[in-house]
Amino acid sequence: MTGCNLFKTVYHKGGETDHFKDGRFHNINNQGHGIWPVLKWLVTRKKAEWPENVSNKVYPIPPEKVTGNDVKVTFIGHITFLIQTQGLNILTDPVWSNHVGPTSWLGPDRARQAALKSKDMPKIDIIILSHDHYDHADIDSLKFFIDRDNPKIFTGLGVDKAMESHIPFPCTTMDWWDSNTVSDTLKITFVPVQHFSGRSLFTRNATLWGGFVLETPANKIFFAGDTGYCLHFKEIYEKFGPMDLSLLPIGAYEPRWFMKHVHMNPDDAVMTHKDLKSKLSIGTHFGTFQLTDEPINQPVKDLQKALDDHKVAPDQFITLDFGQGFNL
Repeated sequence: MTGCNLFKTVYHKGGETDHFKDGRFHNINNQGHGIWPVLKWLVTRKKAEWPENVSNKVYPIPPEKVTGNDVKVTFIGHITFLIQTQGLNILTDPVWSNHVGPTSWLGPDRARQAALKSKDMPKIDIIILSHDHYDHADIDSLKFFIDRDNPKIFTGLGVDKAMESHIPFPCTTMDWWDSNTVSDTLKITFVPVQHFSGRSLFTRNATLWGGFVLETPANKIFFAGDTGYCLHFKEIYEKFGPMDLSLLPIGAYEPRWFMKHVHMNPDDAVMTHKDLKSKLSIGTHFGTFQLTDEPINQPVKDLQKALDDHKVAPDQFITLDFGQGFNL
């Protein structure tokens, strides 16, 4: 880890590409927001009032394994899903902490606990980590699963160096469109989405963000991570064909003037569902941390309206309760 100058930390060194230059990654179609819009939002924002603690229903604990071509997905909370197929347990962006942020006073607290305690999760074989933001790359959660299960971790370029200053972080880093054959029955590809990265002002966009396509003999599954609506989804369809399952963010989207380039709203998510020609999509990234200004239940309400507006059947794009499983 070195610095280009006093105020810029560099985690990845490589040749210039269409999305990397001078130690910084960038979106191809839209550069998102800079520091001045952030300050404007913080000064002018009008946050909806969220409850301090929402209780979860109790659902059956996921099985230890799901073999063959069957797929079971369980929503743990926020952005975290357990995907079980081909005898493998795959975890997306594990976040169990009660607070996400650089300090105890900067960043939001949980309004709803994870549906399962980390110690009650089955052994994790693979973690896919979309980017290094605090509500996705949670150090305590990653450390727990690394220590207990020694999973294979896949993430974007530079994230290894960003996390190594906090915990030992064995992982495979990937550029957009890189693929790894994990086993005879699973191939993982890191794909472009429209977002940004960084855990401080000095590390903004020093690591690469992205989504994942998981390919098995029977299914193609897309995990978007964090993203605004963008042309990449049509590219993903062109390269992979229709998705059998897509996990798409539907929360953290108000105000739109500020959030639209980096976070989809439910209407954007339904358009993404259509771009991917996904057989089924499941909403994520909502109802856990108050990251933006909409009410806690607004994403689910707005999703129903978006489905009506786009004439998409409600059983083609659903949300799960925290802890609820779904068999594909």
